[in-house]
Amino acid sequence: MTHVWILVFLMADWLEQFVEQVCLFSGELSSNSDGGDEPGLLRYTEHEADLSIDYLFVPVVMRGRGVGTQLVSRLLRYADCVGKDVEVQARPLGGGGQVQERLRRLIRFYRRLGFEERVQGITQMHMVRRHMQ
Repeated sequence: MTHVWILVFLMADWLEQFVEQVCLFSGELSSNSDGGDEPGLLRYTEHEADLSIDYLFVPVVMRGRGVGTQLVSRLLRYADCVGKDVEVQARPLGGGGQVQERLRRLIRFYRRLGFEERVQGITQMHMVRRHMQ
């Protein structure tokens, strides 16, 4: 099993200009901008048969700007290149109220990226995105 961190510092301008062939993905990505924006972070594990998203975090101030979508999309392109499905246990971080609403938002986020629901718990949803051929 290989643990890989994708750490990307993103700004809106940089996001629009960013184009890369992810098939040449080296395992760790970072882009430090002068703006000092907080990072979006995606951690995944590559198994023999598939990939699993272990952790996706986007700071509140960066949400709604496409940071999470960009990170997951890069992983999905990599998964397509190597012919592997991607799994995730979608669950909101932290305690507090509105867990069900936060879970619904996470499910919508992953659905937009092509994930399908497999098993739902009270506070989490197991989802899978099949690789494209």
